[in-house]
Amino acid sequence: MIRDDDRDSYRRDWREGRRNDWRNGGEGDFSVSLGDVVFGYNDGYYDNGRHWHQWRSDRERDWYSQNHTQTYYRVIRDDDRDSYRRDWREGRRNDWRSGGGEGDFSVSLGNVVFGYNDGYYDNGRRWHQWRSRNERDWYRQNHSQNYYEMRRYRDRDNNRRDWREGRRNDWRVGGGDVNFSISLGNVVYGYSDGYYDNGRQWHSWRNDDERNWYRENHRRSYYDMGREEERDHDRRDWRDGRH
Repeated sequence: MIRDDDRDSYRRDWREGRRNDWRNGGEGDFSVSLGDVVFGYNDGYYDNGRHWHQWRSDRERDWYSQNHTQTYYRVIRDDDRDSYRRDWREGRRNDWRSGGGEGDFSVSLGNVVFGYNDGYYDNGRRWHQWRSRNERDWYRQNHSQNYYEMRRYRDRDNNRRDWREGRRNDWRVGGGDVNFSISLGNVVYGYSDGYYDNGRQWHSWRNDDERNWYRENHRRSYYDMGREEERDHDRRDWRDGRH
């Protein structure tokens, strides 16, 4: 059908901001819509924005309890006495998992930038101590390129120190000895002589390897010309803040 012929009230309410989910009751594939559930109880669940939701049906609750047993608790919310989950719900804690090897810390460590023996920095430049030796050892084994066998204050690397103190946007050293595919995550589009980041800032490529890697892996957003040769009005307006 065309859009204006759609009489489904759930989808229309979602489009107009009156509903958070466009699916209708138990007819939809709720396994998809439950992707933002952090943990659940018998009477509802929390999403990753700390918002509380009641299950829309028994089928939805039962599906989640069967497919996510590690994050489902067979009590009602008010009977939960776990201090970590309560602190997370009330904004006093960033992670709802308890310390030690009980939680899947490999998931919660997704925002680690680099680590030391005594802790790590997240992608907001905030310092955290490891919650346990198991957590530190897991990170060291699985992210050896971003782990340094020293305490934080013994690090004399100028790039990392400047990044920590806000004087540098990238903590990696220049040249071809780094995984520049990671540090190029904020490129919007590039030319043969440089690229624009998502803040509309211009950067020259640090070396030919970096440019060639981006050209080969992001063909749709790479233009084989110099910046000044660009004649596309949309890109020029975006760069100049008019679009």
